[in-house]
Amino acid sequence: MIVFPAVDIQGGKGVRLYQGDFAKTKVYAEDPLTLAKKWEGEGAEYLHLVDLDGARLGSPENREQILRIRKGVRIPIQVGGGIRTREDVRIYLEAGIDRVILGTVVFKFPERFQEINGAFPGRVAVGIDASGGLVKVEGWLEGTEVYAWDLARKVKAWGGSLVIFTDINRDGTLEGPDLGSYKKFAETIGMKVIVAGGISRVEHVRNIKGLENLGIFGLIIGKALYEGTINLKEAIQAAR
Repeated sequence: MIVFPAVDIQGGKGVRLYQGDFAKTKVYAEDPLTLAKKWEGEGAEYLHLVDLDGARLGSPENREQILRIRKGVRIPIQVGGGIRTREDVRIYLEAGIDRVILGTVVFKFPERFQEINGAFPGRVAVGIDASGGLVKVEGWLEGTEVYAWDLARKVKAWGGSLVIFTDINRDGTLEGPDLGSYKKFAETIGMKVIVAGGISRVEHVRNIKGLENLGIFGLIIGKALYEGTINLKEAIQAAR
């Protein structure tokens, strides 16, 4: 199981939000590259980068910072936030990004997702973010009446092979993950899954490790690393 340290970028800075609320932002680094290097130095196998401005505005807004991080670290990187077109994907992948994450475009333009996914096999993940089980899009600012697992089943039918499931209600709260929602999601869809939201202690990592047989092969940790409630090296060891 892989631990993905998260580096969220807003206004060119490394930040974290509380439950995805753009009004509840805490800056952890003026230059997010310093965070990426820190996690790489502590043994991270893979980084999870999010362009928060891009997610909100619908187009890559912090691409320059993301590509600086790509040049500044050696480990693989996955990127999400505002990636809506084949050209957005092409630019990132050709610049050395290992995997891109599509979210809103999958929900609103499934045909475009299928075309992009077919053009870049094995390089595209789908981000499904939910509050109370219901999908949210447009940087979590727009709600829907679609359940996360129902969308995931459609993604599988459309050719998707990897889903990143975020529990918005727990994200940035340090309250611990909702293991029941992770379990239900993974059991229902039968795909490879990375989970996120509320993971803040090593015991949470061990608990998620126990769901590995359901297809959950990775977990994303953000605020807990920055606030020091979890040690990355210990989390990686627990995941292994």
